[in-house]
Amino acid sequence: MTESNSFLQKIIKDLQNQKSAGEKSIYLDRIIQNLSKYRPEANKSLQQEILEEIAYSLRKSEFRLNLALYECEKLYKKYYYSKQIDKHVIIQKYNEARKKALEEKWKYMVQRESLGLIWTEDLEKMYPNPQPLEE
Repeated sequence: MTESNSFLQKIIKDLQNQKSAGEKSIYLDRIIQNLSKYRPEANKSLQQEILEEIAYSLRKSEFRLNLALYECEKLYKKYYYSKQIDKHVIIQKYNEARKKALEEKWKYMVQRESLGLIWTEDLEKMYPNPQPLEE
């Protein structure tokens, strides 16, 4: 049995177990029926498609994190190089951007860990938490 066959067989078995446990659904029947008909080549392409979706989703999440961190960096520099006496507006914008960056980082961490990818010190260096700005 190839890896793609075992992958598909596991899905079919799990679904059949749900059905035998009393789960009644026309949709479940359709899923089992359709999965049972796949050819090995189709299974491989299905696995490939899933892996591509995972990779795309991770790239998208990382992109949002980088954008949020970049926004913090811009505002941080603007705060320190600004000649304005009242920097309250910049601080407020920075803290909002910081909150968003921390949220995006958390989402990225959770997504990676849910895929079995650990969060390492190297990643912490690549995506450091923006420092808070206070008045």
